Amino acid sequence: MKEVFNLYLNSKQSIEGASTDPANLTFDLGSAHQNMPLLSQYTDLAYCYVKMSYMAIGHNANNLSTHSTILIEMNSPQPCGAKTQTAGSGLVSSNIIGLLPIPVLSNHFFSNRDTYENEFVKVSNIFKGLVNIKLKQEEGTQLSLLTSNNYEMLLRVYFDETC
Repeated sequence: MKEVFNLYLNSKQSIEGASTDPANLTFDLGSAHQNMPLLSQYTDLAYCYVKMSYMAIGHNANNLSTHSTILIEMNSPQPCGAKTQTAGSGLVSSNIIGLLPIPVLSNHFFSNRDTYENEFVKVSNIFKGLVNIKLKQEEGTQLSLLTSNNYEMLLRVYFDETC
């Protein structure tokens, strides 16, 4: 049986705090070792598997109504991920850990297993320090959000000891 770690992240509790654009925030996931003693057995592993299992974003997100999907990217390298970048070019490496479909004419966006189920992606061990999370448009450019567009997400993480 594998150990699955749950991480609840609130954009207002990022290193930058609640008074900044939540589309580009940093979280100290390395501090999880203090509260999750089972993590110590995975400290030296290079990779882990991350799944965004839930996400909700601000009630006043009308500035998102022109987009169909939000890409959630993490600055942890993915050895098994690729994406398209521009027309006529090949694939480039991907940092996408989740997708958030945006329903038409909605002013509160959320994703869970009932609306869309993201899968686990292999990334470098996220518990080795600071992790940056960016919210991007489906074209790959960073969203321009208001401070009222705060979000919360639940990440599920497990390790494969062969990594």
